Amino acid sequence: MQLSTILCPIDFSDHSTAAAQVAAAIARQFDAKLVLLHSFHIHTSMEEYAATSTITSHIQAQEQECKTKLTRLAALFKDDVQCDYVVKAGFACDEIIAAAELHQAQLIVMGTLGADSLMDRWLGSVTQSVIQEAKVPVMAIPATFVWEGFDRITLATDFKTPEPEESMDLLRAFASRFEATIQVVNVSGHPAPHTVESSAHAILLEHELAGFPHSWHQEEDRDVTHGLMTFVQAHHSDLLVMTTRRHGLFDRLFGKSHTNRMASACQIPLLSLPATS
Repeated sequence: MQLSTILCPIDFSDHSTAAAQVAAAIARQFDAKLVLLHSFHIHTSMEEYAATSTITSHIQAQEQECKTKLTRLAALFKDDVQCDYVVKAGFACDEIIAAAELHQAQLIVMGTLGADSLMDRWLGSVTQSVIQEAKVPVMAIPATFVWEGFDRITLATDFKTPEPEESMDLLRAFASRFEATIQVVNVSGHPAPHTVESSAHAILLEHELAGFPHSWHQEEDRDVTHGLMTFVQAHHSDLLVMTTRRHGLFDRLFGKSHTNRMASACQIPLLSLPATS
């Protein structure tokens, strides 16, 4: 596939700036356009809401300040990356989803910041919402991640539902551009039985990965989170890829009932592939 546009939301924090560096590196590799987006929400009193001129002046001042900051950030990449920026007043998740559709982005790259639940702590509440709502893949970049390329990509699968074809196109594109090896892993609390369903899924994946260096791995661990993170670390993975679907592996790993281990152990980006349903 041709990755032509990457959207990178920016809130001017260190972690979002670091994500922009990764987004620019990916854009450079694909010769893609990078769109930086900052959205802001005006907090005002009811009295101020009554004064339209006050609200307008607030928005204009905020927009100008953000445009100045984005201009400086975009200047870091302008020599070898086509970089545009957008400033919008509104709620972050809504504006990110809208911007992705407007600019026809094939990938959203976001920094992560901690919060309350496991998913929030690793992904950040806004990133979590975008992953759940976006129709395109979302890459979440941990604050501590240092970009050195993607040499080893881990695809986590539960062997139950096939990965969407368009998302697999992106995975193959990453493997091709970065000359990466794909490690397909299934983590189960018991020896995985060879069912017709799992066998069919494996055959389909083998067909989709034909021509790309890849390997198959079955890990047994009652704690799927621990098993996956152990695998990622032991195999020196640079990128973890998962499909986002309700009641699937993604939900199981990031449910609020899980521990902090994934948040503390996973120091690599997560590429979330949207499910078709």
